[in-house]
Amino acid sequence: MSTLKKKYQFRIIFSIVGLIIGLLISAGILNQTKKSQRQATFLYAITGGMLIGIIGGYLAGDKYDTDDYKDEVLGIKKAVTEYYKNGRSWIIQTKWTDSNDKQYLLLTGQDTKNILVSQLNDETIINHEIESGSKVNVEKHHQSARNYVFDKLRAEIKIE
Repeated sequence: MSTLKKKYQFRIIFSIVGLIIGLLISAGILNQTKKSQRQATFLYAITGGMLIGIIGGYLAGDKYDTDDYKDEVLGIKKAVTEYYKNGRSWIIQTKWTDSNDKQYLLLTGQDTKNILVSQLNDETIINHEIESGSKVNVEKHHQSARNYVFDKLRAEIKIE
């Protein structure tokens, strides 16, 4: 699928869905008006419902297209998560490469003092301040660190 299609894919889909929802709302509004007034309000109700639906759908689709494009540029869609056991504790790592071939490695596990930390490219970004290295705790804190890193990277990208 080409970049142009991906960039406008959600805008088109959400606009069509918004159009349909706008028409349904317009039909409901027309159903609630008096029969003697329907002919006068028909054009305004249908046109207004369609425009509100299309514009609302386009704006919602724009947000999804922007997020989708950022995830593609950052390589987030192709992130690979692996689990390792180190003695009695777990280590979880997520690897991904952005479109500029910059590689990222997010690692969550216990440090030498048995404190759970998350590191991005060998730099500590979050000290979780717990000593448990169980799979459940490491998974939970790795997911929060991963969301933190992804949100921070998305915020740094400016789209024209």
